Amino acid sequence: MWDPVGVAGIAQARDEYHSYLPQVFKLVLNNKNKDEIAGYLVSIEKNQMGVAENEKAALEVAKVLLDTREVIIDDGF
Repeated sequence: MWDPVGVAGIAQARDEYHSYLPQVFKLVLNNKNKDEIAGYLVSIEKNQMGVAENEKAALEVAKVLLDTREVIIDDGF
């Protein structure tokens, strides 16, 4: 899971990462590779959140997104 600021279990922070979703989905739908998607996530961590970069977690999330790309496309996104 990609949760760089550690709010996944906090109900009041459910929307913490929503502003990043459009660009992430754009990368997935435009068939970008795992490294490009992970690079975007890492750049958010570093440049917008000011937290330590976690490239390993970003790569794992990118892989999951790409593995589910067909489901995303089939659902009409």
